[in-house]
Amino acid sequence: MKKVMLAGMVLAVGTVNVLADCTLSSVVDDADTALSGQLIIDTGNNTGREVHCPSGDLVELAKGVGDSVDPTRKVGSWSAADSDVTYSYSGGRNFTFELHEVSGTYYFCDSSGSVKASGSLTSGSCAGAL
Repeated sequence: MKKVMLAGMVLAVGTVNVLADCTLSSVVDDADTALSGQLIIDTGNNTGREVHCPSGDLVELAKGVGDSVDPTRKVGSWSAADSDVTYSYSGGRNFTFELHEVSGTYYFCDSSGSVKASGSLTSGSCAGAL
């Protein structure tokens, strides 16, 4: 089973209670194309707001580029191979998940087939990240 890594969002969200299946029929075959340049917005509590920069950087939007307390900043990196996405966060936390999509919602499934995070995608900007 392929895995997708969404550490910051997974840490913030924890286990998500959704009626989604992590079966082969919903697998995203090209996670790199699906996620590159995209902001994922957590559907559970809207706390996961990370941009998958085309460069491989993972940027948390936080309160914005100009905020002195919680600025937009790089929190790690991401990479994808087929349906697997791996997140490597600053500080050493690494996560890998398999990416699934059902009706426009993306699901990050662990190796046991459990949904660990979910969200929608929209175009995101990596500009100005610290």
